[in-house]
Amino acid sequence: MTKYEMTEIIAKHLKLPIKHVIANTTPATGEAAAQRPENSQLSTKKLEEIGVDITESEGFDSWWKKYAEDLKA
Repeated sequence: MTKYEMTEIIAKHLKLPIKHVIANTTPATGEAAAQRPENSQLSTKKLEEIGVDITESEGFDSWWKKYAEDLKA
């Protein structure tokens, strides 16, 4: 999921305008291009070691829907 896609979901559930946000679909080149490994997923090992539940029981969209509804209450 891109940052733009996350922004779309957040704006949808908070009923905020998003027309001023523009998705960047042009790949960065040269010095602007960040060198990243193919898998840049963060490790949750330390969180698990201290007892933090790292399971994702719901998706980003459904979590934001529930969070926005809780804000209204």
